[in-house]
Formats: sequence, C-alpha cells, structure tokens
Amino acid sequence: MEKDIIATGASWKHEPFGATRPIPYRRAFTVAEFSRLRRGLVPEVTEDKWFIYFEEWRCFCIAAGPGWRSIASIWLKTGKAPW
Repeated sequence: MEKDIIATGASWKHEPFGATRPIPYRRAFTVAEFSRLRRGLVPEVTEDKWFIYFEEWRCFCIAAGPGWRSIASIWLKTGKAPW
C-alpha cells in the first residue's frame, strides 16, 4: 500500500464486528506511532494477515488466515490531540 493512502473500512472486504468484550489494555503512542496507526494497513498479498483501519477514535484490527480470524476494536483516548 502506498504510504500516502489512508485505509478505511471500505479498503478491504471483511465481515462487520459482532459482540465485543473489553480487554484491559493501556498504551501511550508517540506522535509518529499514532500517525502510522492512523494510516492503517491493507493486505497486499495472500500472506499478509492484518487489515487495520481507523475511524474517528477507534482502531479496528483484523487478522485472518485459513480457518481462523481474530479481531480487535480499540478505542483511543487522549487528554489533548498531539497532532
């Protein structure tokens, strides 16, 4: 994927998220890390397992392979926007 393209939910075929459950996790991101996360990741070849996209303050991470799928939806919080 070109670095100036930002992934969206429409960038790759996937099933909608179903019921979720919270996982206690906290992490601080640098401005550079957040910028990279914001761009997301769209699989380019079959061996690529991750599809990541960002909508508003939520990051969606989908990993899949033959016979398995793992999904995560992460809410990002900040006291003030670093960018």
